[in-house]
Amino acid sequence: MLKWVVLVSACLIGQTARAEERTLISATQLRDAVYNRQVDRVETELEIAQKAFEAGEITADDMRVLFSIFAVTHPDLISFVGNWQEAHPASPYAKVAQAWVYYRAGWIVRGNKSARQTHPEAMEKHRLLHHDSLELALEAYEENPKLIPASDAIVLLGNTGGNKQRSFEVFDQTMQDVPNWGTIERAFTFTHPGYGGSYEMGQAICEHYAPLAEHERNNLTRYCHIAFLIQRNPIREWPKMALALLKEENDPDLDYLVFIARLNNHPQTLEDAEYLRDYGDKHGFDTLRRARYYDNNTANRYGFAPKYFEMLEREKLRAKEALEHDPYSPELLDILSQTSTRITKTQNGWRFAPDKNSPSPEQEIDFLVRRVVVAPYNPEQWGKLAHALESLSRRSHRDGRDLIRWDDFYGNAVYYSQHDPKHLETFLHKKITQLMLFRGAREEGIKFNGWDIALRRVDEVNDIICPIIRAGRLLEFIRPQEPQNSAFVEQYQPIIDTLAREATQAGDCRQVLDADIEALAFAPTVMDIGALRKTFADAASTE
Repeated sequence: MLKWVVLVSACLIGQTARAEERTLISATQLRDAVYNRQVDRVETELEIAQKAFEAGEITADDMRVLFSIFAVTHPDLISFVGNWQEAHPASPYAKVAQAWVYYRAGWIVRGNKSARQTHPEAMEKHRLLHHDSLELALEAYEENPKLIPASDAIVLLGNTGGNKQRSFEVFDQTMQDVPNWGTIERAFTFTHPGYGGSYEMGQAICEHYAPLAEHERNNLTRYCHIAFLIQRNPIREWPKMALALLKEENDPDLDYLVFIARLNNHPQTLEDAEYLRDYGDKHGFDTLRRARYYDNNTANRYGFAPKYFEMLEREKLRAKEALEHDPYSPELLDILSQTSTRITKTQNGWRFAPDKNSPSPEQEIDFLVRRVVVAPYNPEQWGKLAHALESLSRRSHRDGRDLIRWDDFYGNAVYYSQHDPKHLETFLHKKITQLMLFRGAREEGIKFNGWDIALRRVDEVNDIICPIIRAGRLLEFIRPQEPQNSAFVEQYQPIIDTLAREATQAGDCRQVLDADIEALAFAPTVMDIGALRKTFADAASTE
């Protein structure tokens, strides 16, 4: 009897203990708590998770997954983080969340072009956002040096946050306090040659710090060298070097790294190509970029089936789901805006035809509107949006009514390109086309498609001719400094010269003809999402 009582008591005690245990929150549950504005719950759950990490119950990567929900563009999440900071101003978790919001925003604003090709306003906003991101991450780190999402942000901001030395100090200390592979991997950012890094720096990071995290993987030092070569491509011969190291590893789990290295190793033999084809058929690609590279450098050469568009369809499914939580992500919008393509085998190779899963014109415009809202400094996006709206306007039979409506969009492309000749030429092409259409409608008495409205409202001289002369003067000034587009010069320059001569004789466009060249520079037209969506709706209207 006593033995039975002891057994039952032990079971009851075990059940009580399990009832008191907390199941750690998942990233999905944490995001739901954010959407439901549960500030205190988010704070508490992240504190529980951090304690679990410090107790060795979860990994550094588990913490990274939780905080990854904050590096997004969802307005509700961004506003929640602001409210969270107000409610818990000392919270290191709220500070890190805000740091990740700023970090992501900084890269979206800046884009992925070189600094020279990026508008100074974008570079300045990028600098300010990353400065503020680093400050917040440092405050959180000083509160708790074992908070991995804080040290991750600090390391990744090493080149752009304004304090590379402090970022490296945090990296070094993190590898003493909580050594882990993910921190080393993020430290590869220090090796970027554009910020004073080098191949030798990457080697030194692997040699010095990888041994500290050997508990995560055998021979992590060699693996670190392989990962550095494949992720950063620091020298020309990186594929051959990576393959030599991978041969020493002889680990089937690293077969995909072998695949990447062989994909980039040239020249390729038929044996190489067949290996890449067979591996790709079985395992697929991890990025669209690599699938495109395979198509261009292997499939096209040997007549193998292309892989890019096959992978694109899978990526579209993923992107569509992810967009729900990251609605202004340039990466997701780029994927969804691409044309789906059906590929069929022919006697002479492969035939490519548009597929039904391509975005509609309305979807295309929606994606472009989102892009220019969060990153208005990208001239290509303004040009694409102007062209898409212009096409929609024609389909809606509003080409006369909307004749000059898209000038500000094309003008933004000129401004944010820093008056690149390519965008000035596009602007001039559009304006000269407007002039020809306007004069044709007037001569023929056209009234449909809003041309009656255009003929009443549009001033031929001030709305069309003077802007042509202005852009022509700017292009003439810039052109000697850039390669010439001979086709444009031959086709349009005589028209521009004639219009300028006629305006001079008539006394028109004096504000353009007499102005200093600096005064003719384009200025941006700022548009919020509400105004852009109204413009979209108007262009689609047939009224």
